[in-house]
Amino acid sequence: MVLAAEEEPGRVHRGVAEVCLRGDPPGDARGRATVQGRKSATSLYDFNLATYDEGDAFDQSSAPGFIDIYGLSSKVASQREERLHGKPDLSGAGVEK
Repeated sequence: MVLAAEEEPGRVHRGVAEVCLRGDPPGDARGRATVQGRKSATSLYDFNLATYDEGDAFDQSSAPGFIDIYGLSSKVASQREERLHGKPDLSGAGVEK
């Protein structure tokens, strides 16, 4: 929410963010901010879509299609590199043939 408010200062943002501010070590001016929680009535987050339990809203049988689509560009790039430069030498990289 904080980043969205920074990126769109003219837009109204409604919600609550709980942030923990702490120095590391205590008193250090270079501390950090950690989001502990956030809540908004206008959020697009849906717990039933984010979980994978019985009765969830997400149809898990769709997952392989998403994986194939989103991985396609990496697969095509890898095939292009192999075509142009040959198979990479993966010996010693912990990759089994």
